Amino acid sequence: MGKRKKTITGEAVKMNEQQRQFAELYAYGPNRGNGVLCYAEAYDVDLSDKGGYASAKSGAWRLLTNDYILSYIRELYEQADLNDTVVDNELAFVIKQNADFGSKVAAIKEYNALKQRIKNKLDIEHSGTLEIGYGKDE
Repeated sequence: MGKRKKTITGEAVKMNEQQRQFAELYAYGPNRGNGVLCYAEAYDVDLSDKGGYASAKSGAWRLLTNDYILSYIRELYEQADLNDTVVDNELAFVIKQNADFGSKVAAIKEYNALKQRIKNKLDIEHSGTLEIGYGKDE
């Protein structure tokens, strides 16, 4: 019999306060979905300092590739009622992740459709008369 994989959740793993704050900012904060800005706020990184942005970027990437941080972020989303903000957060999450590029491209297409940035349209130019007949010539 195979082993069952145990799901690690934010509650089961002891996250430190900064990790928890990062996850909560990422899920619900004013800069939701922006790992760099959420990391800078949670870890008090001055983005104007030399190397501050690079430090926040690598720290955010590290946290957003951590299974228990991602699990906790998803738990936060699930605890909320399903509404536009939650859906926007999920879409932003998929767009900003770098683990599944197929999902990322699909999410970007969805975002573009929602924002009507790309329109599928067919322009037909016609001059004169167009006759279409079916059956035998009479």
